[in-house]
Amino acid sequence: YADGRKSFEEITYEDPEDYQRELDYIEEVFTPLVEKCKRLDRAMRIGTNHGSLSARTLSYYGDTPKGMVTSAFEFAEICRKHD
Repeated sequence: YADGRKSFEEITYEDPEDYQRELDYIEEVFTPLVEKCKRLDRAMRIGTNHGSLSARTLSYYGDTPKGMVTSAFEFAEICRKHD
């Protein structure tokens, strides 16, 4: 998992830059998969399941629909950067 398995660790983000640093790391880890799928002409499904939201997402957005949507869009945006 690029975003890490769900844990119950509460993460406090004092600054939006802290959250952005985590997104930068996810992009670094996820990009090779995106590039491989593109190279092999394969489709990729991006979606979220409530039970698999990361501690990062749950800590920042709480247990909300906005957190689920945001999580999916974060990964979709990484894919679009490499389209």
